[in-house]
Amino acid sequence: MRKKKKKKSNFHFWIMLLLLVGAVFYCIHKEESEMESIVCPKIEIPDGYTVLGIDISHHNGKIDWEKVREQGIEFACIKSTEGISHTNRGFKKNYTSAKRNGIIAGMYHFFIFRKDGAEQACFFLEKLKYEAGDLPPVVDVEYDSGNRRSKDKSVNRKRIEELRRFDSVVFEQLHIHPIIYTNKECYDDLICKNFPDNDLWLASLTDEPDEEYHANWVIWQYSHTGKVKGISGLVDLNVFYSNKEDFKQWIKAN
Repeated sequence: MRKKKKKKSNFHFWIMLLLLVGAVFYCIHKEESEMESIVCPKIEIPDGYTVLGIDISHHNGKIDWEKVREQGIEFACIKSTEGISHTNRGFKKNYTSAKRNGIIAGMYHFFIFRKDGAEQACFFLEKLKYEAGDLPPVVDVEYDSGNRRSKDKSVNRKRIEELRRFDSVVFEQLHIHPIIYTNKECYDDLICKNFPDNDLWLASLTDEPDEEYHANWVIWQYSHTGKVKGISGLVDLNVFYSNKEDFKQWIKAN
């Protein structure tokens, strides 16, 4: 009777297969890492500044806050409300996740000129999450398609009055004045000399805010096209006016 041939061992086959799979995964991971470094280069901060922050809304999508913190982001302001009825989806989750990852968090309200300032403040406060150690609340005052610029002085006086009503309601409730986020046009038309008690968050994509002209500024938004790992697409970048120790003291004071 002819003897059956013994089957060759599959041991070497499986070793070679595992090595091949490992090599493929290594190449894929290496390529992804290289691509990530190209797409998200190191965040550039203006000379002389050390405290970096972002501001976001639902347009920024799902955010990996752990990755965001790993890049040195120290504060984040999250849109919560707009006008008297619009709530920004995802703001509570982003607020909680940012704080869980060691980021100083806060919330902002987008101010609508044609709406009552006091009503807007009440709506903002109703949705606001504000705890010790947070950024002070922020009101975003800027021109866009729904907030058109006006050369009519009577229109601007009315807008200033509504913003004062907003400020008064927030101060009465929280005993702090909200930070006013604004750009050069709105500052010139509405803010300058009218809100001496409010810290300013100034958007200026070309020049650093002038200390004499903008005496109360504390945060400078210097870019709308930042790239931050953990956030898809572009994001606004901001810096605090002074060093990290002053930032801590400013947060404690509020």
